[in-house]
Amino acid sequence: MVDKSKYDESKPYEMHNLQFDIAAERLDLEPWIADKIKYPRREFVVRFPLRYDDGRVELLSGYRVQHNTLRGP
Repeated sequence: MVDKSKYDESKPYEMHNLQFDIAAERLDLEPWIADKIKYPRREFVVRFPLRYDDGRVELLSGYRVQHNTLRGP
């Protein structure tokens, strides 16, 4: 049974992990399969400055996450 005490339900990422672990348990997934699905194969993060017309500069982030590479990018 999933130990809910190790998750902080006020944090979205931890709530996602809790829900995934509960679903994997109900599906009776083998641990290696659950880990393969749960964690992404690749993560790419870019950060770049954006200068507005009024002179403000804001640092923006972009993300691309790839969970499976079997069918190509």
